[in-house]
Amino acid sequence: MSWVADPTTAIKCELIAEVAQTFGGVRLRVTGASMLPSIWPGDRLIVQRKPPNQIQPGQVILYRRNSGVVAHRVIARRGDQFVTHGDCMEHPDAPVHASEIVGEVVSVEREERRVAPEWTLWKQACAWALRRSDFAVRALLHWHCRSRRTVPLRTAPDFATL
Repeated sequence: MSWVADPTTAIKCELIAEVAQTFGGVRLRVTGASMLPSIWPGDRLIVQRKPPNQIQPGQVILYRRNSGVVAHRVIARRGDQFVTHGDCMEHPDAPVHASEIVGEVVSVEREERRVAPEWTLWKQACAWALRRSDFAVRALLHWHCRSRRTVPLRTAPDFATL
């Protein structure tokens, strides 16, 4: 998914990167669905600054893209570039340069508990099904919103909480 942030969101994204660089980490709320079932809309990501040479395939990273930020899983590394992929997205993203990386997603806060963004066999199977059916994604998100009484999914990130 590629989108260009509005000026206010772009400033918030720069602030997120600066806070992570200065203080070593940042916490932010997710609104996108590209990382289902590992990360859900409304989850809060705990991101820690990490040197690019310590990032391995399988980890979820937060990186800058089109004046915004994206959290996707690393699937390969080629020198100073990383290939990332949203868990339920059909195709990998354009390569991410090491200088674009804000940090690693070390934890996800969901409903008063913390979960690791691990890539388990169950999540892989669920993501495989979601990649092949937009209807399944919409149905899952509809169920998620109704069961948790959350607001509908938005198309751009909400960085109201740092």
